[in-house]
Amino acid sequence: MTGPALTVTLLGTGTSTGVPVIGCDCAVCTSDDPRDARLRTSAHVVAHTEAGDVHLQIDAGPDFRAQALRAGITAVDALVITHEHFDHVVGLDDLRPLFFRNRAPIPTFALPRTADALRSMFRYIFDRTYPGASLLNLVEVDGPFTVTSREPGVSASVAVTPIRAPHGTFEVLGVRIGGFAYLTDAGAVPEETRALLRGVDVLVLDGLRPEPHPTHLTFAEAAEVAADVGARETWLVHVTHMVTHEAADAMLPAGVRLAYDGLVLEVHSSLPVRKGLSSSAAICVLVARAASRVYGLGLSVEQEMEIAYAGERRTGSQCGRMDQVCAFGRGAVAMQIDGGALRFDRLR
Repeated sequence: MTGPALTVTLLGTGTSTGVPVIGCDCAVCTSDDPRDARLRTSAHVVAHTEAGDVHLQIDAGPDFRAQALRAGITAVDALVITHEHFDHVVGLDDLRPLFFRNRAPIPTFALPRTADALRSMFRYIFDRTYPGASLLNLVEVDGPFTVTSREPGVSASVAVTPIRAPHGTFEVLGVRIGGFAYLTDAGAVPEETRALLRGVDVLVLDGLRPEPHPTHLTFAEAAEVAADVGARETWLVHVTHMVTHEAADAMLPAGVRLAYDGLVLEVHSSLPVRKGLSSSAAICVLVARAASRVYGLGLSVEQEMEIAYAGERRTGSQCGRMDQVCAFGRGAVAMQIDGGALRFDRLR
């Protein structure tokens, strides 16, 4: 699944209480490691398209104002609300300053059940009875949707695929944009959701703690999902205060990491190339094109580039980007193409 290059900032990675927890003097809550300080979970996604940037905010909890100031957020083109729990929505009114210079309403995407809850919780916002409230237009999600820039004269847009997962007795909303997916507060990830996640490059996924929880994934459960869907890298969020970052991160399997507040993820899944190729990337393109012609695969240019990009990433390139000069890879790989599946074996 292709999509634009993305810059994803994890504004918060903590559970509903935040970390430190009020009144707690445990090792994590008193830690001097900044990665152990976790604001409530949310993210800001910037899609870099040919027509301009599109800013998507995922959730706006009680820490949103502080998070936005720390991350330097100056624009939000759309808001995705994963579900109506306090730690994900109570900062909705902190979006007000974004309307001081631009009065265009912000579309707020939510599942129907969540939308109903928001109308009840924030009546003064959604029934327009208070003129100073945030200008949010609820959009009930029942399929893929498009987010468009609110900036005057800017036609940039990005396609979003909604993904759902159970959180106790109801569902939460996650999103996939090209090679990136975000799913928090999931108690399980059913097969129909995994199907939408397969082939994702970067996955931000719920992972509360090592011990079982009735409405959140454990670290092991999250790692199993990541392996099943083939995510190249997975970052766990909504983490409790019972987890020390340094110790927990070291115990996770390869490709799975513990996220932390302020982490910026660059997702480069947009092809074709804009500038130029490194030598190793150019070789990958030629190999993909040769395989397509020799074996009659009928790959489009975009598909050839996707395969080349995957090959470049697996050569050990320092950056793995196809739109800028890359460092040489540190080893050769053999690519096997079987229908839509790719297999990579490192050659020694």
